[in-house]
This record gives sequence, structure tokens and C-alpha cells, in this order.
Amino acid sequence: MSPDSKPSDTLPPNRTQVALNRKAAGNRVIARVTLGKEPLTIDQTWLTTELQHADLKGAVISKTGILQLQRMIASGEDGEVEIGEYHDAVVRLQISDDNLVAKLILKTARGGEPTSSEHLSEVFEHAKIASHLIDHKAINRLLAAVPTATPGSTLQIVIARGKAPINGRDSYFEPLVQVSERRPAERADGSLDYRDLGAIPTVKPGDILMRRHPPTKGDDGFTIEGEVIKAKDGRQLQFKRHKGTAIAEDDPNLLIASINGQPVLQQAGASVDPVLTVEDVNLRSGHIDYDGTLMVRGSVSPGMHIKVSGDVHIMGMVECAKLEVGGNLDVKMGISGPTDDAREEGLSMHVRCHGNLSAGHVEKAELDVKGDITIKSQLTHSQVNCDNQVIVGSTGQPRSGIVGGCIRATTLIRAQNLGAQAGITTEAIIQTSVDILIKLEEHNDEIACKQADLGRLLKVMVELSKTQAPDIEARLTTINSTCDRLKAELSTITLEREQLQARADDIMNHCIEVPGTVYPGVVLTIGDKTLEITDAISQVCFRYAEDRLTHRPLQPQTK
Repeated sequence: MSPDSKPSDTLPPNRTQVALNRKAAGNRVIARVTLGKEPLTIDQTWLTTELQHADLKGAVISKTGILQLQRMIASGEDGEVEIGEYHDAVVRLQISDDNLVAKLILKTARGGEPTSSEHLSEVFEHAKIASHLIDHKAINRLLAAVPTATPGSTLQIVIARGKAPINGRDSYFEPLVQVSERRPAERADGSLDYRDLGAIPTVKPGDILMRRHPPTKGDDGFTIEGEVIKAKDGRQLQFKRHKGTAIAEDDPNLLIASINGQPVLQQAGASVDPVLTVEDVNLRSGHIDYDGTLMVRGSVSPGMHIKVSGDVHIMGMVECAKLEVGGNLDVKMGISGPTDDAREEGLSMHVRCHGNLSAGHVEKAELDVKGDITIKSQLTHSQVNCDNQVIVGSTGQPRSGIVGGCIRATTLIRAQNLGAQAGITTEAIIQTSVDILIKLEEHNDEIACKQADLGRLLKVMVELSKTQAPDIEARLTTINSTCDRLKAELSTITLEREQLQARADDIMNHCIEVPGTVYPGVVLTIGDKTLEITDAISQVCFRYAEDRLTHRPLQPQTK
């Protein structure tokens, strides 16, 4: 393309003429004015036509340049004036960090040189992409879109792809025995049946518990340069041996039971807990101290002790007994503490449970539970410590709920009713540390301070780099070391802040819910905030928010 362009042939010789051409230095567009007897009107139509004739379509023309050109013509001046700039097409390759994808990015020309095949060849040669991986059809599609694209627009397309390696899968373990999760069954109407927690699964010697599936080979990948990326083969993992199990003699990939008992799934294995079944726990049976699972078909009499490492299932009542349970405790009927006379005789009702506790009702008992507590009807005059949630009653039993005593939980207390019309003192406490919120605020302040310090030091480094002081290198080294330390500290504090934020979000979700009524005499505590109820409130949820204990209406649960 010639650097000099002629004005439109349609202009008469005696009319003022303006020729547009390129000036290589600075990629400038120059207008050369040759005065004639007749004036020339410079408008958008003229400009579009002349740019087209001069092969400058899409050039960036400035309003200031056009105004200068118009003033020259109006004042009768010959000469040149800069009216804008042109840009050649730009082609580059974008390679993904994993060297698996190459993307061709083309910025179309604005009055400059268009993309040439020689330019594309240079780009590909520099990138060293394997020739058999280049998608020439994709390149042609991109180039075909250039003529109709807006000048200066960016077009892009993937022109080569590698393949990511696929690592082999380690051998995995498939459970072949059903293990009950001991959760309330759901009725047809959607409500929960707290009496039916499902059957207790048992196995006998020789029953298959788990199958080990073999590992798989890895599938190698390759980069866009054609280099192989090796994949890892899966590992052959071994069964973890637990009590009551053995490897099948005829198949090393099968784990079988070696004793009668209750199967418990473990990581890469299983165990079998023997189940002890008794009719009642009383003077005839004596105290129970057992490593396994206990099934009591009847009841537990006053004064008896039970210490079991696994689950305990009691079909009847528990009265004035001491229970220490390593797993879940399920009492179909209820748990009852001592009368005044029985208390004088030294009897008490105490339960320590490391799993979940479910019961029909609880009265005058001390409960220390690590998991969830689920009571079907009423929890009355009891002292409860729960490391998770306490749920008492249901809409199907309108008089169910918590009356008297002190209930402590960490995430949720939900009672159909809380307290009684008689104004019986009832405490419901969500034990949570608001210190987390304070620490979160402190971390936010510290992060802001360190970011400010880092910004200040970076500005100092910029200013020092402009000087010729003899000790500039030493000073820059010291400041750079301080910046690195601040960045490391910021990274650590930011991670701690994220962890605190997650815990703070959990605190905001902890609540006390009452679908029925909260009566006067109830004292509610969440964190360090306490609220004493003086007027009855129905269908309400209490939460810790904005440094205070708030409440809002509780939406009725849909059936």
C-alpha cells in the first residue's frame, strides 16, 4: 500500500483538495491541503469516503484534528495537519498455564496493515506448537470473520488443544451390608415417627461385609507442543482390619464377618460389634459393663448402672439409673428421675451419651450428650448439656415441649412449647462464644493496617528508585524484605480471618425455635445476651444478631 494517497477523482481541479496519507512515525494520519478556488466542505460523509479511498478505513480520527483542518481551509492555508492515528492488526497467541490450550487472539486493523499469512506463520513458529495439533479450520474461520468485523475489535478462537493426564483411581471399597443410621422414620404425611428408628442390622460369621475393587491405570496426556504428560497409576490399598472381621480365604478382595454382631462401616474396612441382649436390667442381671451393643427388651430398674462402648436400645423405661453410652442411646418409652423420697435415698437419673439420644419423654434427669437430643413429647425439670441440638415435641402433640430445668445446647433448641402458663422458671441456653466476633473485628482492623503499611512502603520504593542516592540498593533491599514479611503476615492473618468468618456465620445461625408458645418465666440466653420472657409469644425464633438477642416470627412448617 503506497504511503501517499490521492484525493477522490470526483473533485474538480479548481476545488480545494485534501489528501489523506500515513506518517510512519507515531502511526499518524496526515491531511495535506491543496487550496483551490472553490471551498471544500469537511463533514462525516467526506471523511468516510476519503478514508476508504486512502485505505485508512477504521483509523482513529480526532475531533481536534478535524477542527484544525477546517480552520486551515477556512483561513486559506496550504500545508499538512495531523488528524488522527492508524493501527496495524495485532496477532498473538495465548497459552494456558498448563500448556494444554492455545488461543489465537487477533485485533483487527484500524486503518493500518491487515493480518498477513506471514505474520501468522511467525507467531506459530515462535510458539512451537505441534503441527498436527493446529486446527487450521478454526484459523480460517477466524480470518474469514475479519473483513466484516468492526475495526479495532478483538477476535479469538482456540486453535490447538492438548490433553490433560487422567490419573488412575486407587482401589476403592464397596460396602455390601446395610448399616442403619438410626434416624426417625418418616410417615406418609411427612412427620417423623420417633418410635421407629429402623431395625438393628446384624451379621453372622461368613457374611460378606465389603468388596475391594482393583485400581485402574492412568491415561497419559500431552501438551500443545506434543510433549507427553505422564499420568499416575492408581494404588492398591489394603483392608484395614478391625475386630470381628477377616479376609475371605477364597477371595482376597472380600472382607467377611468372623463373629455374630452388629456391622459398623469403617474407612477401608468394617468391624462387627457383638450385640448383648437382655430382658431387663435389674437385680437379676446385675450392672452391665459391656464392650459392644446392648439391647434391653424390657426396662432398666432404679439403682442400676449401664456402661456400654456401643449403642444402647431400651424398649421400656429407664428409672433412676446411671447410663454411660459410647454410641447412640434410644429409649422407646422414657427416662424418669427420682421423686423427693427417692432422692433422699441417694437415687438419681444421670445419662452420659457420646452419640445421639432419643426418648419418648424425660423427667427430672441429668443429661450430658455429645450428639443430638430428640424427645418425642416432654422434657421436664431436667438439667441438660448437649454439644449439638435439642429437639422436643412436635406439632402433632400440641402440649409437648420443655418445662422447667435448664437446657444447654450449642446450635439449636427447638421446643413445641417452652415453659408453662404457671410461670415455671425454664432456662434455654445456646452456648456460643461471642469472642469469635470480637477476634474477627480485630483481624479486619489488623489486615487494614498492614495493607496500609504495605501500600506506604511500595510508594517509598517507587520514590527511592527515582533517586541517585549511593545507598539506594541497600535501602530498597531492606524495604523489600519488610514488604515480603508484611505479605506473609497478611496471608496468615487473612486465612485466620476466613476461618473466623466461617465460625461467625455459624453463630448467626444458632437459634431457639418455638413453633407453639413461649410462656412468662422463661429465660433465654444466646452467647452473652439474655432475655427474660414477661409476655407469652407464639411461633417465634430467637437469634443472636447485631450484638443483641433478637426474635422474629417463625414460619409454620408445611406438612
